[in-house]
Amino acid sequence: MAHQLIMLEMASPVHKVRLTASILWISYLYLAHISHWPAVSLIGFASAIMTLSKTILYWAQIYYCNYRAVGHNKVQDLLVFWVFPNGYAYVICGLSSDLL
Repeated sequence: MAHQLIMLEMASPVHKVRLTASILWISYLYLAHISHWPAVSLIGFASAIMTLSKTILYWAQIYYCNYRAVGHNKVQDLLVFWVFPNGYAYVICGLSSDLL
């Protein structure tokens, strides 16, 4: 257990944000669909905002680094394997209906 805590302290801020977002999403699913906690919308909203802000930060990083991480791909490959699947996950599979 101590080794895992040391590894978490050495993790980059990006990994900490990913871990926090994952914990929030799992908490949301449990609280909404198993325990039926009335204030679960707050957890869902916070995790959705965190995911959106994380996505905007990734896009900004890609843009301001002159597409070095993804520039070797063709535009069609980016659309098919990155933009469309992520857009589907955010729009179609999102938990927006639970938040309304």
